[in-house]
Amino acid sequence: MTHSSCTAFTPSYICAVWWPKANKAGALASMLTGAVVSVGWNALGLDAATGWDAMVAGIGSSTLAMVVGNAGDTAALPSASSHSGSTAGDLKKGGPKAALVS
Repeated sequence: MTHSSCTAFTPSYICAVWWPKANKAGALASMLTGAVVSVGWNALGLDAATGWDAMVAGIGSSTLAMVVGNAGDTAALPSASSHSGSTAGDLKKGGPKAALVS
C-alpha cells in the first residue's frame, strides 16, 4: 500500500508547489488515478508481464491525470503572489497590524 500512496500524492505535491496553474480538479484526478493504477497494476500482476513496477505506472498515470485534470478546469489554486493579505515588505514597515490597516 505504500507504493500506491506515493504514486497517488507525489505528482500532486510537486505540481502544487512548482506549477502555478495546478488546481483542485487536477489534484483529485491525479491522486485517484495514481492510487487506482498502482493497486490495479499489482492486483493484475502486470509488473511481471510488462517489467514495469507498479510505482512507475502509478506515477506516470498520476502525472498525466494531473495535466489532463488541469486542462478541464481553468480556475487555478490561489498562490502566494495572488494573495491580497500582508506581504513580507508590509510586515517590515510596521508589523502585521500596519499591513492590515493599509
